[in-house]
Amino acid sequence: MRKSNTLTRPKGIVLTGNNFTSRNIDYPVRIFAGISDAALLNGITIQSNNFRIIGKINNYYRSLINIREVPVTENNRTAYYPTALLSVFNNNIRSTNLGNVVDGSSTSKKDALQLLFLNNNKNNGKLLQTARNYIGTTLKSVTYSNKALRGSIIWNADETKTKYIRITNLAGKPITPEQKLIKGSTRNFSIPIKLVRGNQIKVQISESKGNYTNNSTILYQVK
Repeated sequence: MRKSNTLTRPKGIVLTGNNFTSRNIDYPVRIFAGISDAALLNGITIQSNNFRIIGKINNYYRSLINIREVPVTENNRTAYYPTALLSVFNNNIRSTNLGNVVDGSSTSKKDALQLLFLNNNKNNGKLLQTARNYIGTTLKSVTYSNKALRGSIIWNADETKTKYIRITNLAGKPITPEQKLIKGSTRNFSIPIKLVRGNQIKVQISESKGNYTNNSTILYQVK
């Protein structure tokens, strides 16, 4: 939402338990420049909905959800605001030409979506877990149990690089060695670490070994 060139960015939105029907639609769902408080992970959540698309999805990647960055003029320069966090869980879709669950659109050529959680979405009863184009990192889940942080990373359809993952404290100091994850449709990871309830850590994911200057960061609190 804009007012006098001021951008009000959405956060803490949960879309759940709805039935949507459309016919020959360009963009079933579009999200612009959503934000999230790092400690709360309160971005935008789309879960347990039913989407029925009669006819065709007409966007380029035939995606259910499109994420777009938003240009804003600041000090006579154009800045582009991405969406910080999107979670898409347990949605049932009925479409004959759906290509991806999520894609990003970027003018700046930077990530339009920084972090995506994607789990258990189905099209016509079959599991569909695909995302692509200007998305930083896609995860299926992150949990802590039996003295290890565990999770699953999903490679987006246009990604080819090996990923590296490590845990740091809140100041960004590494507290575990990095792990190398070679490209696959989905890779599980398990990082041994002793934590207690209430501990907060950062999980950093990079495509450059030993270099986390440009990385996806998840703030995780043990429950």
